[in-house]
Amino acid sequence: KNERRQSYENRPYGMADILLTEMLFPEGHPYHWPVIGYMPDLTAASYDDVVQFFKQYYGPSNASLVVAGDIDTAAARQLVEKWFSDIKPGPPVEPPTVPGVALTSVQKKTIADRVQLPRLYLAWLTPRHLEAGDAALDIVADVLSGGKNSRLYKRLVYDLQIAHDVRAQQSSGRLASYFQITVTPRPGHTTDEMQKIVDEEIARLQQDGPSAHELDRSLNQIESSFFNRMERVGGFGGKGDQLNAYYTETRNPDWFNEDLGRYRALSPSDIRAAAEAFLPRDRRVELTVVPEPKQ
Repeated sequence: KNERRQSYENRPYGMADILLTEMLFPEGHPYHWPVIGYMPDLTAASYDDVVQFFKQYYGPSNASLVVAGDIDTAAARQLVEKWFSDIKPGPPVEPPTVPGVALTSVQKKTIADRVQLPRLYLAWLTPRHLEAGDAALDIVADVLSGGKNSRLYKRLVYDLQIAHDVRAQQSSGRLASYFQITVTPRPGHTTDEMQKIVDEEIARLQQDGPSAHELDRSLNQIESSFFNRMERVGGFGGKGDQLNAYYTETRNPDWFNEDLGRYRALSPSDIRAAAEAFLPRDRRVELTVVPEPKQ
């Protein structure tokens, strides 16, 4: 409960993340429900509920183990068997039933929060992680807001100086993904101004696509991030983490080159087509956070 308060209720703009996925995904879809849960359910959870959940999902039959580092493979395997072999596999875990998800119109909502400045959130449903279009949307996000020379940052923050910040991101998931643009205007400017310019830049990308230079810059940054992750053995995004993630999703732990190849194969026309197909102006979520009225 305290983690939820710190991460959402008591954090500026914190509830927007929960509301965004509630608006994007219908009730019954796993992503409609926040990972942290809701306060009434946390209150209602008993000790037996928690134990049963752990037994159902946190077993060897539903786990992938990676041992990474300067190890002797045979000795490491012996130690794994020594410490883990007496743990029962546990029951097989049935995959969740996932209802279809689609936006057929614009979903709008405005909420008040204890913040100094308003903030605009735009979001679209997009292809799942590793599906066609997922990698292209990473490039779309980078072209729009990846660095000071990106289209939205340069126009809103640097040239016009009417926004504090702007961020675009393809949030890839196993069951579904969403593309999100977040803009915080400077004092004296509105979220309507931000939305107008964001829509203009998206429309320009949908019509003309990125330049060859923009695509090369994005690909260089993505390749750099791929190889930077491989410099670490442990930790989030390191070699061990990547081996585990690739095995879990593709059943091939050595899927590094195939993953990077998704990006290297893209052309400017692929990026234009992805922006056109997955970022329609008439099918998205528009969430605005405004400052609470002063007492």
